[in-house]
Amino acid sequence: PLLVCCLTNVSFLSLILKANQDIYEHINKLGEKLQNGIEEIAREKNVKLTVNRVGGMMTVFFTDRNPVRSYDDAKSCDLEMFKKYFLHMNKNGFNIPQSQFESMFLSAVHTEEHIDKFLEIFKRFQP
Repeated sequence: PLLVCCLTNVSFLSLILKANQDIYEHINKLGEKLQNGIEEIAREKNVKLTVNRVGGMMTVFFTDRNPVRSYDDAKSCDLEMFKKYFLHMNKNGFNIPQSQFESMFLSAVHTEEHIDKFLEIFKRFQP
């Protein structure tokens, strides 16, 4: 009975780990799409920005420093540009962090449609 119980637990844990791996792959894929889209739109608009990202956690820094690694790098950000970006995204239904120095987070419930909509709204941003 103990062996069966242990094997059942190992099987259950394997299922949980597999399910979480799929979730993290999904979040990372969305994060990559969002980062690439933001950077491409910024290039088209000649907006200096850097996206620091790990998986589904990212920050858009309005600076030409790439990547932003230090307090001095972060201080180089254009806070007025971030304010305009924040107000534009918020007005159009995206509740992004209200500070240049906070991160956005993607989750398992986000979809490619959410990313596409974000990028569509970001593309309409007028610096």
